[in-house]
Amino acid sequence: MIHVLDVLRVEPGRLDDVLRRVRDEYEPLMRERDMALAHTWIAPAVELADRPTELLLVWALPDVAGFWRMRTTAAGDARVLAFWDGVEPLLVGRERRLMCDPDDGTVWR
Repeated sequence: MIHVLDVLRVEPGRLDDVLRRVRDEYEPLMRERDMALAHTWIAPAVELADRPTELLLVWALPDVAGFWRMRTTAAGDARVLAFWDGVEPLLVGRERRLMCDPDDGTVWR
């Protein structure tokens, strides 16, 4: 299994807007690509009024091939691009990390 960690650094006061857009727009698009939202967290554990709050989205994909299918199809989907264009002004920054269980020999060995 492949896990994707999206870290969205959200502008103060915009967390509800970003969460709504992720749930209403982005999550259904990713579900079409077999990417399931496994966890949603914020860090710190409260929304900050004077600093960005990190929105941590952990996604699960069945395997490496599934990751590349998702990546290829999402990159060419105007709806995905529109989501990121719309949410980008609400963010200070974002990053994505790919992760797997080091004992899962089907993934990286």
